[in-house]
Amino acid sequence: MRSLLLLATALSVALSSTLSSCSDPSSGTIELLPMKMAESGKWVLVNADGEIAIDSLHSAPSMAINGYFTVADSSGISIRSASGEPTPASFESLVAAGVMTEGRIPAVRPNQRISLLDSQGDSIATLMPIDGHEIDAVSPFFSSGRMIVHIADGSVNGQYGAIDRNGQIVIQPAYDCLFPFHGNYALARRDSVIVTQSKKKAKAKTTTRPTYSLLDRNGNTTITFPDGMIPLSEGVWREVMPVSFNDTLGFVNIRGSFIAAPKSVKKIHQATDRSYVYSVKSGRKGVLTIEGDTIIAPDYSEILIVDDSHFIVSDKDATPILINSSADTIFEFAGSDRIISLADKFPFSSKIKFIGHTPDNTYIIYDDNGNRVTTQEFEDISTWMINTPIFTASGEMLSSDYFDLKTAANKFIAPLTSAGYGKAKIGFTCKALTNKAPEKLTSQQSLLLLSTKGHRYDITATAYTEAPITTATPIYKEKDDIWSFFEPDEVVGHNYEYNPKAVIKKIIVKLSTESVTFAEINKLIRKDITDKNYKLIEETQTFSIYQRRSGKHYIVVTPQPMQKGIELNILSSSAYSSLISSLKRNADINFSLG
Repeated sequence: MRSLLLLATALSVALSSTLSSCSDPSSGTIELLPMKMAESGKWVLVNADGEIAIDSLHSAPSMAINGYFTVADSSGISIRSASGEPTPASFESLVAAGVMTEGRIPAVRPNQRISLLDSQGDSIATLMPIDGHEIDAVSPFFSSGRMIVHIADGSVNGQYGAIDRNGQIVIQPAYDCLFPFHGNYALARRDSVIVTQSKKKAKAKTTTRPTYSLLDRNGNTTITFPDGMIPLSEGVWREVMPVSFNDTLGFVNIRGSFIAAPKSVKKIHQATDRSYVYSVKSGRKGVLTIEGDTIIAPDYSEILIVDDSHFIVSDKDATPILINSSADTIFEFAGSDRIISLADKFPFSSKIKFIGHTPDNTYIIYDDNGNRVTTQEFEDISTWMINTPIFTASGEMLSSDYFDLKTAANKFIAPLTSAGYGKAKIGFTCKALTNKAPEKLTSQQSLLLLSTKGHRYDITATAYTEAPITTATPIYKEKDDIWSFFEPDEVVGHNYEYNPKAVIKKIIVKLSTESVTFAEINKLIRKDITDKNYKLIEETQTFSIYQRRSGKHYIVVTPQPMQKGIELNILSSSAYSSLISSLKRNADINFSLG
């Protein structure tokens, strides 16, 4: 359950090991909280006074934020008004939906691209491809007029950019990670691949080096972090953010100035623009100002900043208490062993201030004065902002349900030639396929030709040879002592060469998808294959066989397991003769599994 994750980190967010969010009241307000009734097992939405505002939901809804919440039913996801107003038809039967912010909510209809809807359910924009690359995911809400988008561009993780409230691109997808805007700034990361060659080792070492920067709302870089500076939060909170700079903890502002924390600070935890929770060597926690002045001495096992002058603290198994900056007790959270502050966990303010977890695994809602606001017993709490999210390097995002079958099929079949696939040719050796040194391929009998990603599909192509791609001839050290006759020669290295016997006998190309698409793709690519000097010689519902018109090799088209895509087997005549029976049998099995 997500609530367990929240509770485990409710009083201590370890910024030194993970990026943490900051509450930004301008993004909106959490108004209703989903709770599960202990007696009936029904889900309800509860307001800050502990009153049930919406009753008897059969599945866990999201929190109600800015007047709307989402809930799943048999027809899919629905967006509903927290005030009970009628739901527009465009808010029903969705695949996924986000949070209503700045008058916009991202929504995904079945088999469609992501849309931006207004509060009446009217479509403001459909997010179309950028330079031929699908927008396959977006963050669930706007912040500071910007929404993070992700494209699948063929790289391993894709790239991130941002759109405005009208769906127009304002920051091109050019970043390996882009976090939501806090005010006018967003944290961005670009990764560089560094290859270092050791003199002692023949094999080069490949590492990834991140470069961080702050962007303004138009995508202009305001500062670039110097080497050795690592962010410890997901962005600037007003004008500062915690960082580690060459293993020294501290803060950087939007002008790039670094303020070192006192040496007694061993970890920075929750941070705001004025103060932060820190821990000393013993693990005890306190609160300091950014300038290093003490607010709360490191006397507690857990601390949570509520605002500039209020803090929740606890010590081991003791009852959590709310204190002020003079460490005076305001009140105790009687009956609770842990406390959740929603404003600390999400980028929204919250009308519901504090939620307590009891030792008997129920939940209590408290007001500002520490009083329990309802006698109802709740056995669970749902803090999902959105339904059916995906998780990426930039947080939780909504995924598009659109699959461009034609584009996927075209990219799959385009490298096919009458002789093979791309530069690989049946009957030829692998030497022409790579510029790598021969020793990198020792003993391999396969070589990856292509690996690319699109939205909801991957394409890989691999060439297979009849023998290892390279050969290694040992280099011996000559011995000049009288005893060398009785000892084996010492091998001091090898000479590597491409093996002329490493002839390509088959090429396997896979198009992997999330959809059951074998029959559709097989039909779609038939003409493209025949246009490349092949003739169809046999076809069933489970496979197709093509022969090169000159008769030298074959193509066998089969489904992948569970019909999640399609596979091209380009075979020499000898490989075809030995493999065709098993290929047909596996095709029948894989097709029937769907």
